[in-house]
Formats: sequence, structure tokens, C-alpha cells
Amino acid sequence: DAAPPTSTDQNPTTFYNTDTATYNVKLVVTTNYGCSDSTYRKVVIGPDLIVYTPTAFTPNKSGPEVNDKFKSIISGEKSMELIIFNRWGEIMFQTTDKNEEWDGTFRGAPCQQDVYAYQMRVVALNDEVYTYSGTITLIR
Repeated sequence: DAAPPTSTDQNPTTFYNTDTATYNVKLVVTTNYGCSDSTYRKVVIGPDLIVYTPTAFTPNKSGPEVNDKFKSIISGEKSMELIIFNRWGEIMFQTTDKNEEWDGTFRGAPCQQDVYAYQMRVVALNDEVYTYSGTITLIR
């Protein structure tokens, strides 16, 4: 293994060659009088956050099965929350499970063909919060 990178720059930068790893970074500061102190901090390098949200689905059992239910495809996240509203602001569907799909129903009854709004909050592995909103067309 190669020695960890070191620098005497005031604001150093480095390149990590893996997408996912945890590094222990040590900072040593020395004053102009020769006094020094150090501190350590974990730096977590995670994969990029990827969020893909389709704009329409057809819960009618015709066509590709993958299009019968609605869900966003998310990777590189710590958590997520998805809320789907009808045009009057009523919550039709809500989940914190990225694998849970909306089947186009509300309280067991099929929702009408329409355009629905969604809001999504995703927390990345580095704790950054991203919000997404848009519309989904339910086609019957």
C-alpha cells in the first residue's frame, strides 16, 4: 500500500480513487512559535446520488408490467420520502420505502386518469437534503 497523501498547503485537496470508502483524515497545525496540535475526522466518500422519476404510468395490466405501478428509482441515498397529491391537494400515496410502488389506487379504489403532483425529499449518504417535485400522469 502507498503512504497516505500529505500536504503542507494551507487549503489542501486530494483525490480519492474509489467511489465508496471511509478515510481517517488527520490535520496537524503548527504555530509560528513551534506549538502544534492535531485532530482527526472521518471522511465518507459515497456513491453519487441518483434519482429518476418517471412522468407517467398505466396501471391497467396492458403493456409492459414495469409500467403498471409508479415508483422513483433512487440510489446513493440514506433516506427518502415520497408524497403524491391529487389536484385538490389530498394525499393519494405516501412512502419512505424506495421500493414501495403506487398502484394508482386510493383506499382500495382506482384513481381516475389524471395528472397528480408529487414531492420527494431525499437525504444523500453525506446528509445533504435534496427536494424534488413534479407531476405524474396516470393513464387508464
